[in-house]
Amino acid sequence: MQNFSIMQKKSAQITEVGKQMDSPKVEAIVFDAYGTLFDLESFARDAEKVHRGKGKEIARIVRQKQLEFAMTRTILGKYADFETLTRNAIEFALKETGIKRTDPVVENLFSKFQSLKPFKDVVGALNDLDELDLRVAVLSNGTQSMLDKLIEHAGLSLLSEEVISVEGAKAYKPSHKAYQQGQSELEIFEKEKVLYVSGNTWDVAGAKSFGFLAGWINRTKQPLFDEGFYEFRPNYEFSSLGEIAKLFE
Repeated sequence: MQNFSIMQKKSAQITEVGKQMDSPKVEAIVFDAYGTLFDLESFARDAEKVHRGKGKEIARIVRQKQLEFAMTRTILGKYADFETLTRNAIEFALKETGIKRTDPVVENLFSKFQSLKPFKDVVGALNDLDELDLRVAVLSNGTQSMLDKLIEHAGLSLLSEEVISVEGAKAYKPSHKAYQQGQSELEIFEKEKVLYVSGNTWDVAGAKSFGFLAGWINRTKQPLFDEGFYEFRPNYEFSSLGEIAKLFE
């Protein structure tokens, strides 16, 4: 893995030794949304304002069940859209935390999930990539409606043109069908002409397995990429989104 940030000696084993980092010849940089551009911790903070002492646990359960529902349905070939899965996850979290489930309570939490805050490095990174005239897109498990509202709420106009949902694939990442949906909508013939960037290791592994160049946003400075996904480790590791543009300078 070509590591853009200074890595601890412990993690040097996953660096491609003796290989200089050349600028990748890509036609598009594609970002994941949840946990990459948008901070899921902001949902925990907003949930805490409504359900004191339980917001963090609600957010943890919602994310866990979103992924569990999505991946299970993809394996079974029984697709349901991400809006439905998110509401189901919220209902499950309310039950688990002992909060009475009512439609207004569910909708209130869903609206807060729709109002996730972008990470602090997002706006500057997008501006840098725009100045370099690099094509930027989003590929997400969210529905098109969810993504459009999320990006509009965050005021990220630079992302508004190429926002791709996996809805058309009827399969969730990390299924190859989901990444194929992105490649097809971008109309890019060669997989290696796409640099896919995510903060989720399972998503990075899925993109790498599919054939994209893969970048891992390691904001929490994990010393190692997930051992279970080692054979699908990323081509690039970044400690922040702001480092990506430097690849192309």
